[in-house]
Amino acid sequence: MDGLDEDDLKTPVFEHLGVFENVDFEQIDQFYRYVDPTRGTDITVPHGPEAAIDAYAAAFPEENAGIRKFINVILTTRREVADWPFFEEPSSSTTHLHRFGNEPWGDTGRRLSGSYSTT
Repeated sequence: MDGLDEDDLKTPVFEHLGVFENVDFEQIDQFYRYVDPTRGTDITVPHGPEAAIDAYAAAFPEENAGIRKFINVILTTRREVADWPFFEEPSSSTTHLHRFGNEPWGDTGRRLSGSYSTT
């Protein structure tokens, strides 16, 4: 989910610094593992969004739609952050995230995922 890939925000920085000329990065199949023995949860999450969605959906089948929606919010946010005009006035941003101002991230996440209520 946050491995180094062509869409990763670190890629252009590493290219600019010449990191790829001096360091070989290897992709691993299992990106991380989460274990919660109190709940009997043991999930190995593979590299890549679709593989991660499949792993989470297998562990929590009743949450399949929400998992897919959440991962898509992460990927959309990641793409839009890459397009932010860092050297211009922040208010000139064309991304959807500026609508949330100083709203706490938890509220923003719930609003974007559709589980936010103003009442």
